[in-house]
Amino acid sequence: MISVAAAIRYINAKNTTDAGLTLTSSPFGLADAPLVLDAEYNASGIGEVISICLKPFDKFLFTARYETKVKLDFKTKTNTDDFGVTVNEEKNRRDLPGVLALGAAYEINDQIKVLGEFNYYMQKNADWGKSSELTGNAPLADLAGDASAYAMGLEYKLTDKFIVSAGGGYTKFDYTNKEGYYASLGTFEVVPDDNWNINAGFKYKVTKMLSVNAGYMQAIYKKDQHVNALMAYPLEVDVTVNNSIRIASLGVNLSF
Repeated sequence: MISVAAAIRYINAKNTTDAGLTLTSSPFGLADAPLVLDAEYNASGIGEVISICLKPFDKFLFTARYETKVKLDFKTKTNTDDFGVTVNEEKNRRDLPGVLALGAAYEINDQIKVLGEFNYYMQKNADWGKSSELTGNAPLADLAGDASAYAMGLEYKLTDKFIVSAGGGYTKFDYTNKEGYYASLGTFEVVPDDNWNINAGFKYKVTKMLSVNAGYMQAIYKKDQHVNALMAYPLEVDVTVNNSIRIASLGVNLSF
């Protein structure tokens, strides 16, 4: 009826920036001047995971999982910086937030199972460094606020060895100051915002002890998001952003 688990996880992350612009139409007749920013940022860290699984009766399952935040101190490697905005070997914090996740599953019959989950991302508790002077150097994580995700799915057992699944979800971002969050360099690389996602996957039981899982997710964002680029002050610059995320996963389970 009750089981618990604990795990250690290691995160290795790499972000890259490849951007540029060209200064044209000089009033002094100067040639066009291309400016390039090419840099990469690397970090690694360790976190913990604890979980509990409850099965109060045969067809119902409830789970809870807590993942601690992972400290990530990104070290800068500057390849080309015509803007003068990066410092080689400089470190910047961008922690992976802690997560509280709840899930439930109910078996309608021997072939069909319904699943649901809720994930709460504690972003405000993570260290993402400070924002710019335009927002009083407030912590970026405070400006971003927390986020939550909701999902439901359906699992269908085709045979004793082969199971397929499909589902969908919704992610909600609770910004406390969205324009302020984008007042810092680098935040436009990825513009997180409310989105829907659709998912599909399968599980194949190779042997009694070994099974293989595969999954695919497509996130759907609102098109042409508009964000005021406060870092361009006193110029008024409106940035149009379009996001698209696809995730594929493959896993192997070994049971003894």
